Amino acid sequence: MLSRLLIGGALIASSSAIIAPPTGCAAMLCLEGTICVEDANGQGSCITNPCHVTDCPPPTTSCVVKDGQAVCVAPVVGCAAMLCAEGNICVEDANGQGSCITNPCHVTDCPPPTTSCVVKDGQAVCVAPVVGCAAMLCLEGTPPPTTSCVVKDGQAVCVAPVVGCAAMLCAEGNICVEDENGQGSCITNPCHVTDCPPPATSCVVKDGQAVCVAPVVGCAAMLCLEGMICVEDETGQGSCITNPCHVTDCPPPTTSCVVKDGKAVCVSPVVGCAAMLCAEGTDCEEDEDGQGHCVEQELDVNGYYLMKQDLRKCISPLCGGHWVSRVNKRRMRCADGLKAKSCYVAEITSDLKPHFTNNEMILVKGTPSKKDFGETFGTLGAFFLEETHVSSTTDEGFGKFFAVENSGVQCVTTPCPTMNWYVLNKKRSKGFSDIDFDARLGADAASVARGQLASGEAIIVAATTQRVSKGEKRLVVNQIYNSCPAGYLWHKEACRTPYGCVHPQLEMTLVGGVAPGGDEIGQPKNPVETTSCVDSCEDHQHTGPGRCTAFLQ
Repeated sequence: MLSRLLIGGALIASSSAIIAPPTGCAAMLCLEGTICVEDANGQGSCITNPCHVTDCPPPTTSCVVKDGQAVCVAPVVGCAAMLCAEGNICVEDANGQGSCITNPCHVTDCPPPTTSCVVKDGQAVCVAPVVGCAAMLCLEGTPPPTTSCVVKDGQAVCVAPVVGCAAMLCAEGNICVEDENGQGSCITNPCHVTDCPPPATSCVVKDGQAVCVAPVVGCAAMLCLEGMICVEDETGQGSCITNPCHVTDCPPPTTSCVVKDGKAVCVSPVVGCAAMLCAEGTDCEEDEDGQGHCVEQELDVNGYYLMKQDLRKCISPLCGGHWVSRVNKRRMRCADGLKAKSCYVAEITSDLKPHFTNNEMILVKGTPSKKDFGETFGTLGAFFLEETHVSSTTDEGFGKFFAVENSGVQCVTTPCPTMNWYVLNKKRSKGFSDIDFDARLGADAASVARGQLASGEAIIVAATTQRVSKGEKRLVVNQIYNSCPAGYLWHKEACRTPYGCVHPQLEMTLVGGVAPGGDEIGQPKNPVETTSCVDSCEDHQHTGPGRCTAFLQ
């Protein structure tokens, strides 16, 4: 099985390749009270943190480790955290430490036209005022024809407007050309006085000069002789050449020849999904060339609903059915065509039926529909049930509902997206590395869920998310929903038959022997039944999902 590694932000697939673990501090974990330092070769080692046994006297209140030694440093206070007295200003040194100095502009007179004083590197500097276009008026014709204002080097400048060819109309026999600044001007059309000799039958103007060019004829307008094909050059001009595939034999499994860049290329035949059979657990997808590929199936996270019994006391089928609501959605469309938070379904139309231990809400997968109940009751809701999921505790889940699976990713750095979550009924997924189970679920339920993830199974949960660091979130699970095959119910962290056989075991009932009260010749009036758990029923009679019966002679 392929594993995937996350190195430097990229996923790399590997099968049997061995990657030596890094030996630097990034790959090491030191005990509490110690830190990692690297030598000149980048080899990391854990040493006692010297700052743990160092007291820094005021004003040095911070301890840092440099070259393995404890160094007491004064805290850096920048100008943003300082308030200077009137007449002073704050300046910062190269380390960002701020200090208050006398404002040199208070004792500096700036002569015209420099009417503004600013402080640079602690010195007073006189600068000319910046005049923007908002404070200038460029009059038409003064100086001509400057009617537009632009800012250059921080100053407003009046310039002549640029008029391109799109806004100009030239006289007959002239054309418009634009200079490097986009300014258009009308010139005599040089093609009017130029005769182009065959085969150059077209004249175009380039850089103000007449240029005769041959018409471009592409392959779409050309017909080549038998045994030849048309190819186009970079300008689109077509020409007929001998078909190289006519003299090329393609060996198996490349049974098809195509021409690329005028060369014969042998390619494998394209097999689409219609002609392919993929293994169980995979689907066929076609690439842009129509070639089919078998890929692992993605989780189907659509069609999930919360279901609750209808306990109203009225005539059936108007009462006594179930209420369903679509998870992670505010509303759904009901059988009457209206949208509501939950909809009434009068009948479960599949063989699978929901199982309620109390009047709790269970998670189900299926499809709502409509059913005609005749003239008396009209059209009511129905539901085709595909799966039922029983919660681990009696508490209702809150937050959002997710499907979670192992991503198969392995990393040498953190964070590592070892799991994926999928939001039920939405096309949203995210890789993450940290999952936490609420203590109210119990240690056994959390252990079973982690085991299912480790074995490649997906679990369905209700959970909230917590931000751990930038771009990384933790999934906090408050409810786990477990699904069992027909004939089994989720009990004590496993799928069990009514007798208690854990899936995939079967519940076998042996019928025979003499029951208490049998007649004188030993024939039982009520045969004795004994039940046990078996791995297989073999040739015995199956009496229902997960159960079978054997009759003793």
